[in-house]
Amino acid sequence: ITNGIFNGWQASWPITFKISQYRGQNYSVSFAEDYMSVINISYGYSGGAHDSYSKQSENFDMRTGQLLKNEDVFATGDDTDSLIFTCIKKYAELQGEGIPENNSDVIDLENAVFYFDTKGIVFILNPYVLGSFGDGVREITVPYEELESVLLIDIAN
Repeated sequence: ITNGIFNGWQASWPITFKISQYRGQNYSVSFAEDYMSVINISYGYSGGAHDSYSKQSENFDMRTGQLLKNEDVFATGDDTDSLIFTCIKKYAELQGEGIPENNSDVIDLENAVFYFDTKGIVFILNPYVLGSFGDGVREITVPYEELESVLLIDIAN
């Protein structure tokens, strides 16, 4: 990536696609060292009390072009899940967001949504993951050094 150009393709971020008056998507990009995250917010309305939306991400190693799966980034196991939940809870509280104690089993690494940022890994908690639709999408940034013991990638930010 040089001057906003990636593989010969230049774009201004974020990019928004309005598929219809009821559906759309918004893309943005985040970078940290040799890693890139493409973040997608998709929304739609198909009737009912409110629309539906979620935020997803795809993470890449820019040196190899490899799409990273969660198991490429984090060690697996109950200890990792526990550490990640503890960190999310800690930093959620520091950001003024509460996470009920009895929800520790909701954050499982296999289905965790996150992206790389210069300050740390940002975990995305979509509506209904922890809380109601009204709570919206919550983003909790956990510094890399807090996750160092479970990271399988070398990122020193």
